[in-house]
Amino acid sequence: VLDFEITEEGSAKVKVRIDSKYIVRHGCAVRVVSTGFIGTKYLQLSVGDPSAPRIKSGDTIKGISSVSIEELLESLNPEEGEDHAGKTLRDILNNIRSITRKM
Repeated sequence: VLDFEITEEGSAKVKVRIDSKYIVRHGCAVRVVSTGFIGTKYLQLSVGDPSAPRIKSGDTIKGISSVSIEELLESLNPEEGEDHAGKTLRDILNNIRSITRKM
């Protein structure tokens, strides 16, 4: 990552350098992902259409929104009632939190 800024619209604009040994084509997309629940975040690049032309320096790559763990947990608001899957997920995450505190 070479540069990062928040636009007036509230979206992120990230300038990255991609090694020329990687073939990146138009139609690819990028998303921010984590290595785990509390892991480091990194940029994941989809390959795009193999028949599309290669992107050039200065081209823009479309970003894809990802749901963070925090957003997922907020969506499981117990005040509004949870379905069985929501309660199970919350229990699993609480167990993971408890285990990692003991490490």
